[in-house]
Amino acid sequence: HATAVSNWTVRDLTMDLSGMTTYPVEAVRCMRIVDCTRFSVRNVRFKTPGAATACMRCSDYEIAGNTVQVASADGAAHHDGVIDQWDGCHDFTVRDNAIDGGGIALYPILVTGTDSSNVATPCYNFSICNNRIRNTNEVGLWVQGRSGTCYNFDVTNNLVDGVTDYYGIAVTDSHSWRVTGNETRNTGLNGLRFGTEGSGTTAATDGVAQGNVIVGANVLTSTNDGDGSAISVNSTSARLSIVGNKVRGSAHRTPWSSAASPRTRWPPEFKTVESRSGSPLTHAIAAEDH
Repeated sequence: HATAVSNWTVRDLTMDLSGMTTYPVEAVRCMRIVDCTRFSVRNVRFKTPGAATACMRCSDYEIAGNTVQVASADGAAHHDGVIDQWDGCHDFTVRDNAIDGGGIALYPILVTGTDSSNVATPCYNFSICNNRIRNTNEVGLWVQGRSGTCYNFDVTNNLVDGVTDYYGIAVTDSHSWRVTGNETRNTGLNGLRFGTEGSGTTAATDGVAQGNVIVGANVLTSTNDGDGSAISVNSTSARLSIVGNKVRGSAHRTPWSSAASPRTRWPPEFKTVESRSGSPLTHAIAAEDH
């Protein structure tokens, strides 16, 4: 645990908390870091049922080159984010980490623009790049602004492979962002998802999604309401450039099929998205009108 200290590094350690079962959900954290600045966590091997790092109100830091195995003695996840930052973190980098969610991790990389009580505390000026995420449950990499928004960030060259229930990469309630050069594989629903959530105020605006590869989206073929598209954009999102992305696979839905929501539409401005392997473009993109 570190609070209000600056200019430090943790590196080349092994931390194993996988046997901890007495803490409630969202409490197990290998490293809890609060109000710190100018620090780094590098080349640490984490084995955890919850978070590897949990950063709150921190700035000018780097989480880099770590290996994380999510494992739990009771088979349950005991934290939402694995590499987790919220409550006003800014000017940080999360890069070159390898995370195996063990089939139970909820959000291997998570950024949230509020504090724990959903009070607006935006996160901004950050980069998430070159991470490798496998075998997770809900969303591989999620930037969620909620009521605080997140802004001015890059999500670049990450791999998300194997998401049981939901999305590969999601950006919600955020503005001024770039999602480029990533690859998602075998996701329960969308490979990429841009929009809003229940407590959000901004949707996904003023963003760029370019040069991403989506393979095998919508493994859950029985889903409805457009969530089975390879790339999904909520109708409240605005001023987006979605270009030069490549979609491969056969499970993602066409927005105009009888199984899709009648409110699902494919705006003309999304025609610049490329779909490979013979899949029509209309099988790749959905914009939701909820």
